[in-house]
Amino acid sequence: INYNMSNFTTENNSIIKSFGGLKEQLKPSWRGILKPENKLIPLTIEKTHILKKDTYEAESLLNNYGYTIKDSNIMDIGCYAGIQCYAAAELGAKSAKGIDIPEYFTLQTTGKNINNNDDVEEHSNLYTKKRKEASTAFSPEILSKISFEDLSVHNLTEKEKYDIIFSWETLEHIIDNKKGFENIYNALVPGGVSLHTYNPFFSITGGHSLCTTNSPWGHARMTVNDFEKYTKENLPQDVPDDFLEISLNFFTQNLNRLTQHDLKQILVDSGFTILEFIPHVNIQLLKNINNEIFYQIKQLYPTITITDLICDYVTILIKKPE
Repeated sequence: INYNMSNFTTENNSIIKSFGGLKEQLKPSWRGILKPENKLIPLTIEKTHILKKDTYEAESLLNNYGYTIKDSNIMDIGCYAGIQCYAAAELGAKSAKGIDIPEYFTLQTTGKNINNNDDVEEHSNLYTKKRKEASTAFSPEILSKISFEDLSVHNLTEKEKYDIIFSWETLEHIIDNKKGFENIYNALVPGGVSLHTYNPFFSITGGHSLCTTNSPWGHARMTVNDFEKYTKENLPQDVPDDFLEISLNFFTQNLNRLTQHDLKQILVDSGFTILEFIPHVNIQLLKNINNEIFYQIKQLYPTITITDLICDYVTILIKKPE
């Protein structure tokens, strides 16, 4: 880190200190999101096998509660290339359906607009291409069990169809979690379970590539107006002309502000039984939190806790009653 510091004043007259190079340390490959050609890099069989571990680790957790992917109908929300679906079929799933929205990538791609149907279709075709690349690692029998759809969980209407619903690094992008979990609940069969692992907004890297700043937890300490002003004043070098626009779009439309307290409340209100709620804490981050940082975030998000801030990921396992 370059310890040359600068100060930013929020609209609440709070001072946020920036440290040159912090964003590069937290998200060293963040500029990759600004290069559309990176999305065209072929998905190799080797990479596919590495990514399959999500599904195999999920199966181990499910087994502890007496559930199994084998002979189950599976859904993966935010599936992208569909690797977890293919892996579920490999583990014996009866069927596996992946859903995702191409608008997610369109919104954060320079020169693209989610209101332009051609731009959205371009990313829908990219999803199809990635799924075809991933499919080469699996047998025709496995492929026959798989289906995909461009669909938001907000618009999921299926009823009592799935035994298990998964997501990985998706929950933080579902803006209306109340509606999302209501639809997940309805789509599960009675006694069905849902397993999610996500990178929460309040983690130190929760701003993802576009919205992580040179201030520790800076994205969580700023209002929308603050973030827009901060980005204008601290525009990185060598970024596209629409960097401010796509960063602000991502900040406002692709990241929810769900604390662990609020998530638990939504799950209970939706009718779920919480079987596991596992914060993946990085205890070393405690030394980077002070009263000023915590107070600034708590002013904006009253239910925040220190645990929210030191979690890289959260895993939840929930059950729809019989």
